[in-house]
Amino acid sequence: MSYGLIYTVPFSSNNGVPYQVNIEKEGYTGESTELQGAASPFTVEINEPDNDFRYYPFIGSTAKIKLVGNDYLTSLYSDNYLEYRVTLLKNGTVIWCGFIKPENYTQDYNDEIFELEIDCVSAMNILQYIDYSQQGEDEKIFLTFWGLLKYILNSAPSNYQAVYIPHVYSDNAADYASYDNVLQKIKISEANFFDDLNNTTKIIDDKGTESTISNENPWKIRDVLEEMSRFLHWTCVDWCGSLYFIDPDWSGEYLKYTADLSTYTVVQYPTALNVKDLGSAGSNNTLDILPGYNKVTIKTSNYNAGDIFPTESYDDLAVLETDDYSHNNDRCRKKFLLPSNFHPILIDSKYNEITDLKSLTNRNTALGAQLIKRANYAVDKNGNAVERGTSTPYTNYSYEDLIQINVWDPYTTYAIGAKPVLFEFTGKLPCAAYSDGAISINMSVQEAYLDGILSWGDKIPDTPTGQSPLPNFIFLLKIGDYYWNGTVWTTKASTFSLQLNYDDTYTNDGGFLPIQTNKTLSMPYNGMDGYIIPLPDSPVFGELKFQLVHIYTIQPNIAYNLLIKDLKLSYQLKDDYYTEGGTDRVYENIIEGNFASELDEIEEKISSYNYDGLCYSKVLLNNVYLTDNLYCALDEATVRPEEKLIKRIINFYSAIKIKLTQVLQESDSITPLSTFTDNYMSGKTFSMLCGSIDFEDDSFTVIMLEQ
Repeated sequence: MSYGLIYTVPFSSNNGVPYQVNIEKEGYTGESTELQGAASPFTVEINEPDNDFRYYPFIGSTAKIKLVGNDYLTSLYSDNYLEYRVTLLKNGTVIWCGFIKPENYTQDYNDEIFELEIDCVSAMNILQYIDYSQQGEDEKIFLTFWGLLKYILNSAPSNYQAVYIPHVYSDNAADYASYDNVLQKIKISEANFFDDLNNTTKIIDDKGTESTISNENPWKIRDVLEEMSRFLHWTCVDWCGSLYFIDPDWSGEYLKYTADLSTYTVVQYPTALNVKDLGSAGSNNTLDILPGYNKVTIKTSNYNAGDIFPTESYDDLAVLETDDYSHNNDRCRKKFLLPSNFHPILIDSKYNEITDLKSLTNRNTALGAQLIKRANYAVDKNGNAVERGTSTPYTNYSYEDLIQINVWDPYTTYAIGAKPVLFEFTGKLPCAAYSDGAISINMSVQEAYLDGILSWGDKIPDTPTGQSPLPNFIFLLKIGDYYWNGTVWTTKASTFSLQLNYDDTYTNDGGFLPIQTNKTLSMPYNGMDGYIIPLPDSPVFGELKFQLVHIYTIQPNIAYNLLIKDLKLSYQLKDDYYTEGGTDRVYENIIEGNFASELDEIEEKISSYNYDGLCYSKVLLNNVYLTDNLYCALDEATVRPEEKLIKRIINFYSAIKIKLTQVLQESDSITPLSTFTDNYMSGKTFSMLCGSIDFEDDSFTVIMLEQ
């Protein structure tokens, strides 16, 4: 975004310090106009966190501009949260940046000269109004925390001078000593930042061409920032012209990055400031006693991926056409359906996908795949409908839900991506980390020689002795950059083939044959059957893709009519691993004794992995699940973040704490990292919590919490 200066508001403090408020407009290229400030022309409120909680993940700020004049400046009140950028400069240095908050307002309308108030929110605070947008071009992807931070900063084009990050975490002690950036090694699926991922609306035009609109609900970008900070036990503080990530328990080194996060310098935690040395700027000083806590509960809100593979409710699908077929005494009725969650693909003679389904003719002989409901019966010598092979009257159509596939031999010459596939799922499958379980494929198939009329199992042509007349089904299963090749997961583009359960007893009687299973008793997936694809111990991660690529037949120049029934794919965690249906996991400390002073439950939407099954909310460290293996300099050991947060809170709140409010002289030495001492509180040190600043009055009301 490009901004041009449209208004300036210069003023000086009572102590003669020069300030200037710059108001910039997106895309503006004209001249700037100077406005006159009213009393206290620019004030800032550093928002107080809920319940004075020390480990709150975000503390934003708001500002108020007060002007005197005869112009209501109504153009500043647009519905674009990023249209007007506001920067406060002190002696030419940025000390606050944000945006004008669009809202309804009421002002004096009687006097020619009046006072106008304009509300502003800080750059990070404005992100509470802006949706997170998918960063993967064609599909959702895994992003590093570092990539997320860059995205967040770019989403609110500010004038930050620096970004401060505590040097607390790493993946091991050696990398910590070398200042290796662990945020570049922690990844999470951006699917975690969308709710209702499986909620879509199908749109079908008058030609039967379908498209899908996602009803997924994106998080606000500030929510992403808060959850990332909460997971790391940091507080993001947005003022003083910089962005600070503060670790409340850390008094060691901080890395001061440039605003674009390209380079950093190491800075030391500042020494404590004495409130007497800073000087008083008012008498509104107060003391509060905060309670202690001895019980903490953290709930990790597992965003379970749910049913990975969609199913299709045939009874709810629109019917494109109903046809009746006959051959001798056999009868068949077919309903050709417009798919929703399944995406069977029909092709023409040039291997182009047919998308105009409503105008299609000769559906029964069309090449490719389509969804049908089929009912088979017969007629007796009197022409009465009966069950096939019996004399039992047939009085109601009994439909089977099927995928009909017509293939022919030239279609066997195939390279991945060279021709349309035969079947896939509509929309995107979960972008997650897959491990500690397996994927299974189940289906049964009926095969018939195609003459354009028969739609049930006719005897197929004779085959050479010892050879199966049944086809090979060629599938593609891909997760991120990894393919299943039938034996292992590999980064080389691969497919795998499956056959039906054929043996010498096969009699070509037209029945459905199940797919061959590789399930053994030793596989730790009780209740799972079909063809089993074990997932590796080290996660394969990314968006999942499944396709029936093509079908290989051994009969040259022969077309086949294949009917697939009960196609089902599923994911299952290994036996004995904790899932409880994908429910949330709860961590809490153990309380001895009868009295518990309990802190409000903390909910985390980004979390470590603890055999929780397939969840979007789990992070990776060095491409494996982050569990209890995050190195923390506070312990000089590895920790599980949720358990470490409980220890932090209990250690801090084991006794009551004092909260002080002091009205001090505004000073460049006061930053979000500042700590304070007070001669009246011997032996105690206080850290910044929140406050308010009146720059004209040179006053900073600091609310501080005992460390």
